[in-house]
Amino acid sequence: MSLGIGYEIVKSLAFLRSDYQVLLGCRDTSKGERAVSSMGAPSNVNPIQLDITDDQSVDNCVKAIEQHFGRVDVLINNAGTAGKDLVGTELEPTRRQVWQHVYNVNVISTEVFTQRLIPLLEQSKDPRIIFVSAEIASIGKILQSKQPNEPQLVPFCSSKAAINMMTVDYAMRYPHFKATELPPPTTRR
Repeated sequence: MSLGIGYEIVKSLAFLRSDYQVLLGCRDTSKGERAVSSMGAPSNVNPIQLDITDDQSVDNCVKAIEQHFGRVDVLINNAGTAGKDLVGTELEPTRRQVWQHVYNVNVISTEVFTQRLIPLLEQSKDPRIIFVSAEIASIGKILQSKQPNEPQLVPFCSSKAAINMMTVDYAMRYPHFKATELPPPTTRR
């Protein structure tokens, strides 16, 4: 059962860093439990309910982390969408709806969740924030290739370019944190 980049990150951390308590943020905890089970049920991985687009869910998640752990050492921001999840929710989503949805998930909600976790990151001796980006969001690489992205990918690429800027901002704003960008595996077009 492979669920994507987040699944692979959690699986790797669980086995490479048995001293870490890894929280698998998921909108549906039953799916999260199945994902953990498919990893071999490592004892240091726990699903935690989180929908970063829902302020109440964010608040509940932050409170649970604070109550059970008191700090966050590493935050990996991996939630994201290219807007394909809108297909089937309406007859045909408008271009505006796709852009708003992609930016709401990938940029706005990532920023809101990250800001809510700053007090818990500040409790860590070695706080780290990792933003998962995408190679196809590199303005320099697009310019070098002299080929634009496919039109349906532009909202996603643009949002990930915004995440790259957010990474730089956090690195400068919180110099005692390690704020980095983690590009996922290269995507072929």
